[in-house]
Amino acid sequence: MERLEPVLKQKFWILLGIGILMTIVGWWMATGTMAATITTRTSEIKAAEGKVPSGEIPNNGWSEGLSAVNVQQDLAVKSATGVLWQRQRARMTWPETVAEFAWKTGYRKEIALPGRENYKRDYEYDWRRVWEVVQPFNRIDGTGIVDFSPSKLPRQQWGSLAPSSDEMWDAQEDLWLLEGILQSIADVNGGVNSTRLDACVHVIEKLTLHGGQPAGQRTLATPGGAGGGASSGAEMMSSSFGGGNFGSGGGGGGSTAVSADFDVKEEFGDDGGGAGGQQLAMASSMAATGLGGPGAAAVRAKRYIDDEASLPFKTRGFYMTLIMDHRKIPNLISELSASEKSAWPIEIVRVQYVRLHEDDTGSGGAVGGYNPSMAGGESFGSPGVTGESSFGAAAAPVLSIDGNAGVAGGPTSKSQVEMGALMNALQDPNMARVAICGIITLYKEVTPEATTATPAGASPVSPEPTTDTAATPSTQSPDGTTPVSEADAAAESKTPASTDGKPATPDGNPSPTPEATPKKNETPPTPPETKPADTP
Repeated sequence: MERLEPVLKQKFWILLGIGILMTIVGWWMATGTMAATITTRTSEIKAAEGKVPSGEIPNNGWSEGLSAVNVQQDLAVKSATGVLWQRQRARMTWPETVAEFAWKTGYRKEIALPGRENYKRDYEYDWRRVWEVVQPFNRIDGTGIVDFSPSKLPRQQWGSLAPSSDEMWDAQEDLWLLEGILQSIADVNGGVNSTRLDACVHVIEKLTLHGGQPAGQRTLATPGGAGGGASSGAEMMSSSFGGGNFGSGGGGGGSTAVSADFDVKEEFGDDGGGAGGQQLAMASSMAATGLGGPGAAAVRAKRYIDDEASLPFKTRGFYMTLIMDHRKIPNLISELSASEKSAWPIEIVRVQYVRLHEDDTGSGGAVGGYNPSMAGGESFGSPGVTGESSFGAAAAPVLSIDGNAGVAGGPTSKSQVEMGALMNALQDPNMARVAICGIITLYKEVTPEATTATPAGASPVSPEPTTDTAATPSTQSPDGTTPVSEADAAAESKTPASTDGKPATPDGNPSPTPEATPKKNETPPTPPETKPADTP
């Protein structure tokens, strides 16, 4: 034991060495087995991979078939675009004195000076026709439904010179688009035979058309910018209307004017005009009449939102604010976006509304901030009047909030009664200010060649009927009993005229008709050659 004591003292190191040695030996044995397994499995996988047959690359027939399908789909798209263009083309109406000049050279082409002079004279009549679509309320005789001032409808004012062709096309295109929007409002109100009780839209406060930027190029508009609208969302603006607005002696107190306006740049992007809404319309109007000074014509906003040459369409935005029954907003959106009624498809982008009457708003004030004198009076057709008439002028109706109308010291007229009915309708607790913006699609002109082009797979069929065989099936297809002599004569007379590859028809070309009449007798072909020799 004494001899083992030195060994026992070093037992720790001895066991440590043995453990390290066993670990190394075990790791070496394990890695060797693992390496052998990896090598075996790799060889098995490679052997199995070699047994898999290689796939074939698509042949030329598959590629040609796919190309033919692509051609057919392209033709289908062009055909559908052509149908939509023809549908819009039927709605592109002009004044009678201008139509023959406008379409003489084609869509968006130059118009002769007489046509431009006629348009300068007749534009106001066509503009008024569009304005009357919605049955605007006339404050003189009390007719109409919707309180829609003429100044709220965009209108071009020409100077002393005739408008250019581009200005004519732009102005008339705006009338086409505005007519579709106003027609939708009229349909929601019940059509041409609607009454005040049928209507759900009672006031049109704004209606403008806008350009902008495509969706991929838009940036978030700065709130409170020069877009002509509110910053964003519905705002409550406190305003005070004195007693002289609706009553003859302090009948109207303070009221709350609610606004659903928003900046159109938030939806359409910057149009580059530096102004929005009516400011842009006024700037273009002053530039046309020369009243805006040298800087009036310098600002020109972008007319369209999408207008790339590669697209078969272009888009233009619109923005309007209404006072209507908020329960009928889905009906109005449905009418605006109904493709079967409007030739110009409309996509509603944003709808925002604020109730005209809050639950805690007391009576006796203005109707949600609405003031007929501020909405603009009926001025169209008044001699010597070019702007809005003043509703508070002498002998004008004085209204109270309960709808009673009358002139101080005078009897009640029909216009005063109807104005009272309008104010009573606006007292409905369901009335709301509604702001709507959307995008209108206008399809570009599609030529007949683009829609009737034959695909690549059908091209070898068309040049074949250029010989005499093309005439025989065309003459025998109707009845199948035509004489051979007439078919041969028709083929001989029409082969030089059908060099373009199209089969000739007996009645299609005017030139063969004088030759067809003498050839029916079969004997006159020789006399025409001898007669000119005998006559001299």
